[in-house]
Amino acid sequence: MLHTLRLALLACLGLTLHATTLTSIGADDNGVGRRVTVLDTGTATATPLFDLNSLDSAFSGITYQASTNTYFAVRTDGFGNSTLASFTLAQNGVFSDVMALSTMGTQAFTGGLTYNAADSFFYALANDSNGDSELYRIDVGGNSITALTSQLGPGYTGGLTLNSADGNLYAIRNDELGVSSLEKFVISGNTATFSTVFDSFGMGFNGGLFANGSSFYALGSDMFGLGNLQNLDSAGALSGLFDTGYGFYNAGIAAGPDPVPEPATFGLAGAALIAVGIIRRKAGKS
Repeated sequence: MLHTLRLALLACLGLTLHATTLTSIGADDNGVGRRVTVLDTGTATATPLFDLNSLDSAFSGITYQASTNTYFAVRTDGFGNSTLASFTLAQNGVFSDVMALSTMGTQAFTGGLTYNAADSFFYALANDSNGDSELYRIDVGGNSITALTSQLGPGYTGGLTLNSADGNLYAIRNDELGVSSLEKFVISGNTATFSTVFDSFGMGFNGGLFANGSSFYALGSDMFGLGNLQNLDSAGALSGLFDTGYGFYNAGIAAGPDPVPEPATFGLAGAALIAVGIIRRKAGKS
C-alpha cells in the first residue's frame, strides 16, 4: 500500500515536472514578429501571451537566462539594425534594449540566439546582405562581439541552441531549395568548427531549434506559412507534435521557468503525502 501511494505521488508530481513548456515569438496581427507565444508540449497547444511594444521592429531568436528569470531576443528595426533586447513575462510587452549588435544593416542577427550559463555569453548567427552567415559570441559585460567563424556560408536561418549534454551549439541550415540540415559547432577559444549532423532531415525549418536531451524541438512552416512544432530524434527522424499558428519565421525557441502547477495537482500530491504519513504512523504503532 505504501509503495502504491508513493508511485501515485510521483505520478502527480510528474504531471508538472516532465512536460516541457517552450516560448517563441510569432507574428502579430500585422504579420510582424512581436507576439510572445507559449508552446506547451504537454497539452499540444500554442497560447499567445502579448505583443512586444515596438512599432518599428521585429523580434527573433529568443533565449532564456535562468539566473535573472529574463528572456532575450534580437530586435531588428526598419533599417536592418540589430539590438539585443530583454523582457520578462510579467512585463506584459515592455522590453529593454541591452546592447547594439549591428548598425546600418551590416549584419542582421536573425539566424538564432542562445545563452550559455556556463560562460555567461550569448551566441548568435548573423546574415549579411549577400545571405552569408557567421557565428558570433556576444559578451554583454564587456560590450563586445567576436566572430567565431569565417565564411561559414549561407542559409543559417533556422535557429541556434546550446545542448547542455555535450556543451556544443547546434543550428539549422537551409539551402536554396529550403532543405534543412542540422549542424554542430564546437568552440575552442575564439574559433568554432562545424560539421553536419543530419543532412536533409526535412524542409522549411526556419522557425527555431531547442535541444531537449538527445533530441531537438524544431519549428518549421509549410508552404502557406503555418508553423508546426516537431521532434527531431537522435537518429534524425521527425515526428510532428502540433500546429503553432502563422508567422513563426526566425522566431526561435526557448524553455523558460517551470509552469506553476495546477491547484488540482497540488491537491492530489497533498492527499498522497497525507496518506503516506498516516500509514507510517499506523505502522509505527503496530
